[in-house]
Formats: sequence, C-alpha cells, structure tokens
Amino acid sequence: VNVNNMEGLFYNCQSMTEWDFSNFVTTNVTNMSNMFAGCLSLSSMKNLDMFETANATNMSGIFTDCTSLQSLNLNTEKFVTSGVCNMSGMFKGCKGLKELIITDLDTSSVSNFSSMFEGCTSLEELDISNFDTSLATDLSRMFMNDIALKNIYVGSKWEDDYTNVNV
Repeated sequence: VNVNNMEGLFYNCQSMTEWDFSNFVTTNVTNMSNMFAGCLSLSSMKNLDMFETANATNMSGIFTDCTSLQSLNLNTEKFVTSGVCNMSGMFKGCKGLKELIITDLDTSSVSNFSSMFEGCTSLEELDISNFDTSLATDLSRMFMNDIALKNIYVGSKWEDDYTNVNV
C-alpha cells in the first residue's frame, strides 16, 4: 500500500468505540495529523503493537479529543517516532485519559510540542523522562488545564534553556 497521508482519516467519527490495528497498514504514512481527532467514543485500541509509524513526520493532534480513552500504551516496537517533528496537540482534550505510557517515544526531532497534553484533565502522573527537547521551538500550553496532574517526570534530555522557545 502506497498511502502516505492519513490526515484526519477518522476525524470526528464520534460513534466509533473501538479500533483494531491488526489489518491496518500504515508503513508508508508520513502525515498522521488528526487521524483519530474527535473520536469521542473511542475507548479501546486493539493490537496497538501493530501500528507502524517509522515514516511518520507529523503526529499533531493524532488523538485530540479522544475523550473516552482511559489508558494508552505507546511503548511498542513499531510505534517509532524518531522522524516526527510535530507532536502539537497529540493528546489534547483527552479528558478521560488516566494512564499514558510514552516513556519510549523518541522526541529528538520534535520542534513543536505545543498543547501536547493540554486538557488531559484526568491525568495525574506523566513520565516523559526520555523526552529530548533540544530542538523544541514551541512548548506553549503543553500542560495547560491539566488540573489533576500532580507529577511530571523529566530527564536529562529535557532542555532547560528556553531563550528562543515559545513557552
């Protein structure tokens, strides 16, 4: 399959409750922005370990407003993010999300992190200790309105000089 753009593929599929990645080919996709955005009833993603993202460069808003998702584990062998430069709004508005496992995400190419976790109002803890923000140009609203968030774990690759960064 030579599809390389899945922007907004399931945008606003408000009645979809489950998605199974087992027969879903995403090998050549570069643009995954807003792919599941607005899937308000989506509560289950099966066979997430089959979701191939090695060629993705844009994941902005991929899970935006998936308000029924309560748990998401993206630490899988095929969920590769080393070429992604835009993760803005990736989980924005996922107000039901209580558990988000993203410690293996490679963010070394990401420049835009704006609103990445904005409005994740049920998230109490977030481990982003492997995040590399050295190329970041925009971190604005990254954790905005995360009213339940008590702990954020960052590591040594979290840049602390944001002189030229929109925060």
